[in-house]
Amino acid sequence: MLTIASINRAVDFLTSDQHFGHERMAGVFGREYEGRVEEMNAMMIERWNSLVKPDDTVLHLGDFAMGVRAETLPIADRLNGRVLLMPGNHDSISLLQDPDYAERQRPLYEEAFELILPETGDRLRTSAGNEALLSHYPFSFVDPHASQEMLELMPVDDGRSLLVHGHTHEPEMVRGRQFHVGVDAHDFYPVRASLVEKWIDANS
Repeated sequence: MLTIASINRAVDFLTSDQHFGHERMAGVFGREYEGRVEEMNAMMIERWNSLVKPDDTVLHLGDFAMGVRAETLPIADRLNGRVLLMPGNHDSISLLQDPDYAERQRPLYEEAFELILPETGDRLRTSAGNEALLSHYPFSFVDPHASQEMLELMPVDDGRSLLVHGHTHEPEMVRGRQFHVGVDAHDFYPVRASLVEKWIDANS
């Protein structure tokens, strides 16, 4: 059983970075839906629901939706399971957003998800007692557009710790001591927690 250490909650699946409703994202990072964002949305909803059952718990590591959030966040109602959201940089309640704006947007997110705040610094714990850091962000990421504020949110690599993250849109599932749960690395499906737990135990 894989649990979120700070709240002792078990999770069945992990995922991130669907970017539901994001017109530009529909045609980049290998997503072949340019100009057809509704088709991209439908594909990811179908793949989510093909794995996740209504009573499952899904830990989402951020960047759920873009566009007008009042229109795109309700996509969560079409997804199976209970969704726990750790915000990403594109979520309106991110620490990178203007605080007043984030506070106005928060009710929309609280209606759609159970929130895990902030977006970095928590841990996952396996049944064997092994742990991995948990963050929307990787240890390091080459991004010329990354602000200093974003860089400060990225977890510090101490040379020993494992990390489970999203954000990068890279196709690799594992890179060194980092496990990427973003949909771009998993054919747009959520990741079974048992797979992440096995990786943590094998590398601890």
